[in-house]
Order: sequence, then C-alpha cells, then structure tokens
Amino acid sequence: MVTLHRFTITIKTISANLEDEKWLMSLCRDLASLSNLKVLKEGFARFEKQGATAFLVLLESHLAIHTWPEYELAYIDILSSREISKKDVKIINRYFAEKQPEITVIRAEIVCQEQIP
Repeated sequence: MVTLHRFTITIKTISANLEDEKWLMSLCRDLASLSNLKVLKEGFARFEKQGATAFLVLLESHLAIHTWPEYELAYIDILSSREISKKDVKIINRYFAEKQPEITVIRAEIVCQEQIP
C-alpha cells in the first residue's frame, strides 16, 4: 500500500513576481527544503504572451507552480510519497505577504491499495 500526499494551493494576488524565474524557483526550493523533499531536477518555462511554470522533479514525486499574471493567479501543486505538514507550506505567506493574497489550501491523501498489473 502506498499513500500519496497532495497539497493544491491557489493564490489570488497582485504580484509583479508571477513571471520572475529567480523568485518562483526560490519559492519551489524553499517549499521542498522545508518539507525535506529531495530535488532531482529543476525546470522553468515562460509562456509567449504571459505566465510561467516553475517545477521540481522530486525523489518523492513533484512540485510545480503555474502562474497566470493576467488573472493575478498562481497555482501550486505538491504531490509526495512523504507526508507534508500544513506548517511547511506556510512559507507561501512570506513570499506573498506584502500583497495580502487570498490563499486557498486543499490537502488530500491518496491511498493506493494494490498495484496495477
């Protein structure tokens, strides 16, 4: 049996950083570090009109931040075989504090009872 832990975080904010590679990758790395997740690979993509995705491939699964500056929206997805506590994701408040964001956090556990052949 395998249990996967998932955090889905939606952030509605006014932030000039939603396309800033250094800022987004720093947020990814801090989230992974606080949750003791091992980073295997990093990546970043900026989209033609606007928006960006920063991601980490983790030993335990993945962490990604997708942004839509035109909607003042960021979406963070963390999926891990290691348990992540809600206090670990509180670092998000530090990154967005000056903008008084609306943050919605959904936490879920996915339990796989048996292997698929």
